[in-house]
Amino acid sequence: MGELLGDVTRKRYEASGAMLSAIVIYLNENDAGPGFYRFAATLGLLPSGASKDQRLTFWLGQVGRIHDHYERGRIVD
Repeated sequence: MGELLGDVTRKRYEASGAMLSAIVIYLNENDAGPGFYRFAATLGLLPSGASKDQRLTFWLGQVGRIHDHYERGRIVD
């Protein structure tokens, strides 16, 4: 699943300006999974040693950007 999410995120990042995989939450959690944060660090979007608060702030920002980009009624390229 992680590989699929990574592929989709890579393909849509330029158009959306955000990690589409941010809307996927980790099983039994209310947060993104560790793979999301590792991938964000690989992309240079988040420091690899980010604190829990930094990760949460980053994730919420990505979710907000995705919602803004794909808001209801908007035509997507």
